Amino acid sequence: MVSAFGRSLSFSNSPKPKPKPNYHVRSISLPSRSNPALSQLESEIHSVRTWLTNSNPSPASLCAGLAQLSLLLNSFFDLLSLPHSHSSLRRACSLPLLDQFLYLADTCGSFRSSTITLKQLSSDAQVAIRANDTSRVLSCLRQVKRVEKELCLKGKVKVKVCLESGLSGEELEMAAVMREVVGVMMAGLGSVFAGVVEKCATSTAVVVEGWTGSWVVSKMRRKGVREDWKSKGLEKLRELEECVEALESKVEMVFRSLVNVRVSLLNILTPCV
Repeated sequence: MVSAFGRSLSFSNSPKPKPKPNYHVRSISLPSRSNPALSQLESEIHSVRTWLTNSNPSPASLCAGLAQLSLLLNSFFDLLSLPHSHSSLRRACSLPLLDQFLYLADTCGSFRSSTITLKQLSSDAQVAIRANDTSRVLSCLRQVKRVEKELCLKGKVKVKVCLESGLSGEELEMAAVMREVVGVMMAGLGSVFAGVVEKCATSTAVVVEGWTGSWVVSKMRRKGVREDWKSKGLEKLRELEECVEALESKVEMVFRSLVNVRVSLLNILTPCV
């Protein structure tokens, strides 16, 4: 008689349970850091920061900075074109960061108007100097000073960007990217503004000293002295005119890039409105 016994079945080819990963699994809602669009954006941010470290008020440096800001915005625009970015932004559509891009566009638009005004005032002042029209020269310089003051104030504005509470990981990451872009954009525009202000101050100081300096006034009858100061003033005003003229196209480029980013963000967030 065979005694009964229990038997367990075992299959050698049965699948073994997969071990749980001991690392954080990244959400697919936002492109990974290896994504070309995000990598390019980070590269452009680094380039802007490098320029900020080495920037100076020369026209070449200011133009290079504006060109770099335009590249940064274009890379950000490419990132916004990804469907993954759309989903993250829609879930975090109450982000106040959106308003900062409108502020940046307005600021850049004002700067564009200022360059046009400075170019015209520099030209008018040169004509007045050649015509020995003191009142007109001083009127142009007062207007240049007014534009200079406006640029100085705009360049010192600090935008405080706060993140919304209650956002998920991918939403926070997208918000952090936007905050970083806004931060370097403000720093870049501020540096350009400061460069133009310095150029204005240098040019107007030479002209004012030449036309109203007390020690020069006492020697106005000496034609040589008068002509020397006229020459110096004309040279500085030409430099200012050439500087803002070189910046015009670059400012326009940054302004258009900002408008494109703003429109793209509005289109993404339309379902949330």
